[in-house]
Amino acid sequence: MSKIKLEGFILYKTKFQNTSLIFDFFTREKGRLSFIAKGALREKSKFLGELEFLNYLHVFFYYRENKGIYTLADTELIKSSEYIIKEPDVFFKLGELVSFIRKTIPQKEKHPEIYDKFKIMLRGIRNGKSYKAILYFFYFFLKFLGWKISFNNQCQCGNSANLNYLDYSNGSFSCNKCKKGFELNRNFYKDIEMLIFGNAKNLFIDKNKFMDYYLIFKKYLTYHIS
Repeated sequence: MSKIKLEGFILYKTKFQNTSLIFDFFTREKGRLSFIAKGALREKSKFLGELEFLNYLHVFFYYRENKGIYTLADTELIKSSEYIIKEPDVFFKLGELVSFIRKTIPQKEKHPEIYDKFKIMLRGIRNGKSYKAILYFFYFFLKFLGWKISFNNQCQCGNSANLNYLDYSNGSFSCNKCKKGFELNRNFYKDIEMLIFGNAKNLFIDKNKFMDYYLIFKKYLTYHIS
C-alpha cells in the first residue's frame, strides 16, 4: 500500500467524535473519496484552516482500492475558498450544486469532465464572473449526467422564433404556439446559447436573470432525480 498525493476540493465535512473530522473530497483521478482527519479540531492540529468547504488542496494518504474511508496523512493548501464567502448568493448556490454532485455521483466513480468544469467554475467565481460561471457549469453538469438541453434552433413544428418552452422530459425547446413543456424567461434560450456556444465575454447576466436561469436548471435536474 503506497502513499499517494491527490488534488481536489472539499465538498462536505462533519465533526467526528470530539476532535476529528470526516470529509468528502472531489478528485479528478479517483472521483469522490471519504477521509477522516484525526485530531483536526485540536488547537495545534496541522490541519487547522485547511479543511474548509471548497478549499482546493493536495491530500496525502495511503490508498487501497477496497477501502471505504481513508486516513488523512497530510495536506498542502493550494487555494483557499475565502473568495466565495464574500458573495452570500453565490455561496448558497454552490452549496446546492455540491449537494447535487454528492447526490448524483457515487463514491469513487470518476468524472474528470465534471471535475474540470467544476474547477473552471470556481476560477470564474474567483475572477468576478460568478453568475456566468455557475450557469456554465450547471449546463455541462446536466449534459455529462445524460440530461442535455438541446439548442436545436427550432421547434418540432419547424418554427425557429420564440423558443420559450422547455420539455423537461427530453431537454428540447418548443415555440409559443406549440407550448410543449414549461414556460421560460423569453431571454433564456438566447442567453444560455450565447454563454455555451457564442461570445460569452459580451454576455451580461444580472442577479435576476441568474436566479431565474439557475432555477430552470434546478427544476430540470430535480425532474430527473426526484
